[in-house]
Amino acid sequence: MSINVPLAELAQAIEAHPFAYLLTVSEEKRVHAVAVDAAVDGDRLRVPRLGRRTLTNSEQQPAVTLLWPPAQTGGYSLIVDGTAERSDDGVLVTPSRAVLHRAAAGSGEQVDDGEACGSDCVELPTH
Repeated sequence: MSINVPLAELAQAIEAHPFAYLLTVSEEKRVHAVAVDAAVDGDRLRVPRLGRRTLTNSEQQPAVTLLWPPAQTGGYSLIVDGTAERSDDGVLVTPSRAVLHRAAAGSGEQVDDGEACGSDCVELPTH
């Protein structure tokens, strides 16, 4: 299911989650995850106070993901894919895709070939 949502509503979704993880990838293709605070800054997401490894990864491989886990059991995770650009002590992420995601009831069931996702997903377009 897809629902067009302006960036202002992405900001509301972010406010419903207490913190995020920023996922970057090293040159060796290892995922690096750090807990961060992220906030909407114009049409991008500002992620301040990052360490050396995260900054290096995001400069070498600017495709990043922000993952806000659900605030409560059974709630939605917010996942935002984007492109990072260095800024002060952090990065600015230009979102390319945002989705609210949670496992569907009975998520152990086999997904039919015609189904794109066996989970409960709501797409949040970033444009």
